[in-house]
Amino acid sequence: MTATWILGAAGVTLLLLGPRLRHAGWVERSPKLAIGLWQALCLSAVAVPVLMGLTLLVPATVWVTDIAGWVHACAQSIQDAYGFHGDSLEPAIGLLISAATVAWTVGWVTVEAIGAHRARRRVRDSLALISAADPRLGVHVVQAAAPAAFCVPGRSAQVVITSGALEVLTPAELAGVLAHERAHLSARHHIAVVLSQSLQRAFPHVGLFATATAQTRRLIEMAADDSAVQRVDRLSVASAIVRLASMQAPGAAFAMAGGAATHATTARVGRLLAPALPLERGRQGMVLVGVVALVGVPLLVTVAPTVVAALNHLCAVSL
Repeated sequence: MTATWILGAAGVTLLLLGPRLRHAGWVERSPKLAIGLWQALCLSAVAVPVLMGLTLLVPATVWVTDIAGWVHACAQSIQDAYGFHGDSLEPAIGLLISAATVAWTVGWVTVEAIGAHRARRRVRDSLALISAADPRLGVHVVQAAAPAAFCVPGRSAQVVITSGALEVLTPAELAGVLAHERAHLSARHHIAVVLSQSLQRAFPHVGLFATATAQTRRLIEMAADDSAVQRVDRLSVASAIVRLASMQAPGAAFAMAGGAATHATTARVGRLLAPALPLERGRQGMVLVGVVALVGVPLLVTVAPTVVAALNHLCAVSL
């Protein structure tokens, strides 16, 4: 039962302390790493209850015999290491926790993914009626006076811009806008958004998932800005955001600006005009270690009793 309790404590810690990541000052210096850390937090928060269930379930099943064979131990020693004493209630609880968590999560991810796919398809169908391809720019142009630019991710991904935006943006600003939108598509940012939104809807009362969704949306815009400034100067990207600040875009699309809270847009512009130094390599390494630990430690805790049983050879049958 020790592994189960450790996992339970880890899960509570993740739910309580995980949302505090939004206050970390370094995340805007390395938004890509921060997105990865938020994804790892969410994955770990879901994996922990599944693994807790397995620590209660597996010792009571015939699988323990196969596991014992793989690690050259015996079933009894592994059951003892997990604290299993033949209680029929524990495996039932374990099965319920693991199966319910997996089924609920997979179900909501599937619903969210299908819903997002259909929404994007509706947007593309509508755009097919009102836009025309511009092979020179590699975008679809909508004849509209209001300046706007956005991308529709997924299959048949498109970058869309209005004729109004083409009129008001300078060549450098236009290049920054296109680089920003193409960064969304190449990084497949929509997958991170779908995953975080799925968990938020599956577990609406868990603050970690709501915070992760908001932070993921904020950080992917900053990550796309960082990609854009690899092609054009920062001032042009910032001025493009300001010019398009009042734009509107379909909900299934990633918009260059608009739609977000004013303070979020202001933060992006301020970050571009007064950039902080990139996160040092040592600290980047620490964040990567954190990402790996969030995913790997719960797995290690789960298998630790089996490893201990195999190493100690505490098998009453063999003695």
